[in-house]
Amino acid sequence: VANTSALTAVVPDVVLVAVLVCNGWPNVNVPERVGRRPRVRPVVMNPVDHPMGGGEGKSSGGHPRSRTGLPAKGFKTRSKVKASSKYIIEKRKK
Repeated sequence: VANTSALTAVVPDVVLVAVLVCNGWPNVNVPERVGRRPRVRPVVMNPVDHPMGGGEGKSSGGHPRSRTGLPAKGFKTRSKVKASSKYIIEKRKK
């Protein structure tokens, strides 16, 4: 391997995990040891933590919401009576 710095610049996480495993660290909890926090789905949270949380058993989360309770995933949040709406010619392409 002639240029190891280019290899670490492209895939630093893979190289770091490989180094940790080679140094005798166990395979479990390597992302946590690197510093990544686990992601918790909003459906499994309590109602005080997220609008989609709560319910008995494996209930669905209902309509997708943000943490503040606003509808998410495609809901139009801009007011239609804003004075600057006349300057918007077409919506932004996603």
